[in-house]
Formats: sequence, C-alpha cells, structure tokens
Amino acid sequence: MKKTAILVLIAACGGKYQAPPPVASIALPEGRQLKPYHPDQPGLARPQVLAQAAGRVYVTLSNQRDTSTFPVNAGPGFLATFVPSTGAPSITLIDLGGSDGLQCQNPGFVRASADGRLYAPCSGNFSGSDVSRAIVEVDPLANAVTRRAAIPDGRVPNGVAVTPTRIWPGDSFSASTGRPWRRTRPRRSRSTARRTSSPTSPT
Repeated sequence: MKKTAILVLIAACGGKYQAPPPVASIALPEGRQLKPYHPDQPGLARPQVLAQAAGRVYVTLSNQRDTSTFPVNAGPGFLATFVPSTGAPSITLIDLGGSDGLQCQNPGFVRASADGRLYAPCSGNFSGSDVSRAIVEVDPLANAVTRRAAIPDGRVPNGVAVTPTRIWPGDSFSASTGRPWRRTRPRRSRSTARRTSSPTSPT
C-alpha cells in the first residue's frame, strides 16, 4: 500500500503540469497615476501589505511623500492588483479615496474574508481626528469599493480581523483592539423600514 502511494506521488510530480513562473517584479504607479492633491508634489506608491482574493494579489499603496520632518499623505490610498499566475507585470489600480479623494488615506493593511471580500483600514494622517480614517470594503470581482465605515475620533485603524458578522479593527493610537463593527446589514422591522441604519456602526 505504501509503495503504491509513493508511486502515485512520483507520477503526479512528474506530470506535464508546471507552475507558472513567478513574477520577477511589478512596476508600481507613480506621478499622476497616484492622483496627487498637488500636481507638483506627487507621492510614492509605498506598498505595505498583500492579500489574495479571486485569483489576484492586492497590495496596499499608502501614497505618501517625504518632507523635512515626516511623510505626509500626497493623495488618496490605493489597492494595486495583479494576477501572479500569468507572470504579467501589468496592474490595476483601485482608488479608495472616493469622489473627493479623502475617503481613505494611508491604507496600511488589507485582509480577505472567508467569502472573498477585502477589508482595508485607512490610518489617515495618524492624528486620530482627520476625516480620512476609515475601513473600506472592496469587491475583488468588481475591483471597486462597496462600503465604507468612518472611524470615531481618537482612533487610528491599522490591522483588521474579519468574521462572518463582525470586523475587528486594530487601533494604533491606543495599541489595542477597537470595538467590533457590524459586517452584515441588520434586519429591520416594517416599523423601522424607512429609518437609515449603518451596516458598519460599532456595536
């Protein structure tokens, strides 16, 4: 029995299928591609964390530029995505900043959920009070932001854990885990059907 298993394994390893070659390098976007707030002061892509979903790799781009003191956000945050199995170096950019470019700045983390959605916390300028702090949800099939959760003042999201019903953000400001956020939309009764309720409110 053992000999048979070994022979089957050897035959499988010696088959015709060969894994695609690894991607040697990926040219990251620069300049106008990163939609700088000031055209003459573009940022650098600055990739940080990767996640895999729908057969693609997604990389966070914090999009910052250096100053004499510390890096500043030069434009909106992005996810860059590519297909590693093809060996193709081309990438697709997903703008996380919304119509005003301020809905997400400085995404430093991304995680794929069990059902394939992507979640990226946006740390903003690390002040704990700016409007660009958020957790954004991305549909990898559409390569688009589907939902956004604003962050209360005094918190800087960085890192996230995802369960079927909750999102657990890390908090760089206090070096702790923030309160969980709803991931699913709560059911509403007929009496409250007309009320608006955020699917990403803290619980």
